Amino acid sequence: MEELLRQLLSGQNDLKNDIKQMKSDITNDIEQMKSDITEIKTAVHRIELSQPQDITALLDRMNKNLEHKMEVLNKRVFNVEAEIERLNKQ
Repeated sequence: MEELLRQLLSGQNDLKNDIKQMKSDITNDIEQMKSDITEIKTAVHRIELSQPQDITALLDRMNKNLEHKMEVLNKRVFNVEAEIERLNKQ
C-alpha cells in the first residue's frame, strides 16, 4: 500500500514537473511571438511610410515616359501634316 502511495506521489510530482516545463515553454513561445509581432509592426510601419514615396516615384516615371511618347507622336503628326501640305501644293 505504501509502495502504491509512493508511486502515486512520484507520478504526481512528475506531472507537476512536466506541467511546469510546459508552462515555461509556453511562456517562452509567447515572448518570442510578442517579439515577432513587434518586428512585423515595425516593418509594416516602415512600408507604410515609404509607400507614398514609391507611388510618387512611379507616377513621375510614368509621366516622363508619357511625355516622351507624346513628343514622338507630335513629331510624327508634324511630319504627316508637312507631307500633306506639300502634296496639296503640288
